[in-house]
Amino acid sequence: MISVEEAQEIIHRHVPSFSPIHVPLHGCLGLTLAQDIIATEDTPLFNNSAVDGYAVRTKDLHQATQESPVHLKNIGSLPAGASVSIALKSGECSYIATGAKVPSSADAVVMKEAVIVEDNHISFTCVPQVGENIRYQGEDMKKGDLILSKGTQIQPAGVAILAFFGYTQVLVIPQIKVAILATGSELVEVHEVVSGSQIRDSNSSMLAALLQNLPCFVHRIGIVRDDPRILKEKIQTALHSDLILISGGISVGEHDYVKAVLAELGVEELFWKVNIKPGKPMFVGKLDQKLIFGLPGNPASSFVNFEIFVRPLLKKMLGFSHWEIPQFQAQLEAKVTHQAGRTQYLRATIRKQKNQYLVTPLLLQGSHSLSSLAQANAFIEIPPNTPQQEVGEMVTVIPLTTSSHSIEFLIKE
Repeated sequence: MISVEEAQEIIHRHVPSFSPIHVPLHGCLGLTLAQDIIATEDTPLFNNSAVDGYAVRTKDLHQATQESPVHLKNIGSLPAGASVSIALKSGECSYIATGAKVPSSADAVVMKEAVIVEDNHISFTCVPQVGENIRYQGEDMKKGDLILSKGTQIQPAGVAILAFFGYTQVLVIPQIKVAILATGSELVEVHEVVSGSQIRDSNSSMLAALLQNLPCFVHRIGIVRDDPRILKEKIQTALHSDLILISGGISVGEHDYVKAVLAELGVEELFWKVNIKPGKPMFVGKLDQKLIFGLPGNPASSFVNFEIFVRPLLKKMLGFSHWEIPQFQAQLEAKVTHQAGRTQYLRATIRKQKNQYLVTPLLLQGSHSLSSLAQANAFIEIPPNTPQQEVGEMVTVIPLTTSSHSIEFLIKE
């Protein structure tokens, strides 16, 4: 049985690579950039107005007060997108729309709401600052700036940047096809009525949900009874995918056939069993460039294995520049007793109080417990040779960014 660190090292030594492809702009959301994105021009492209108002020369208004307004003559209108040019002289101003090019003779824009309009004359009651309400050329991005780095997952704002700079196509890492297969004669579909010792298959849905915020095609093979012939047939179908996640049938029970069937199909075993709790009977194998994970049937075990081993692998396969598991330190709010010898991941809730992160382990830590998975927004990582940790001690915490009450935003504060 190998350590968590050894298992992670073996997995990442066998990461398959994928050739980048060009996709149209409208199809790039969520994918990972395989190129750096460079600003092709200044942003803004020219000095423009941040408000609807009046372009002025500040020196004309240096005596403006509420009691003694200064009156300027409006000599024109500058709508957004217009190619007209206006040169302001002493005593003149010009109406200007948001986004319109500011005349070179103007050094401020006064908001429309702050002036009094009387026919063609505008009354100003305060002195604007030089540069007020002007967005200057290149203040956001300058031509040649690195805007988005290779390895960045494209978010909606990234799509906007690509569109702004005229990228009709972008070079990305393609989506990965992940097959999910659940084994067990006791399993039935979600819509079915259970009887006897049957249970509904929750792992397939859970694994598919864990993949949702990654650019993956999910191929759900479905439930497979504990029959080696059928299992072989279904795994052969799954092998058309880039990564295979098999839930259940990987331990040492009489009807756990997954490991034997994989060997029959020519899958090379990279390791079986990890010194981890929950999730010890995990299998990882390789066939050609494909990796096959045999995950335990208990939902908490499968969940932990996914977050600790599968998610970092997928992010690396997808070309993410940051694929490592996020970790930080938090203070324990309850004593933790740990059976020495295995790295343990406790489901927990974490909160922030002033400048301190506080973490509380949940009561139910059994590998079968779904309720604590639903309540948790973090794991506490307990090293293998740590028998007990007291209230107030600092522990390593892993945020669960897929949680509906994710604490990812707290870490960035």
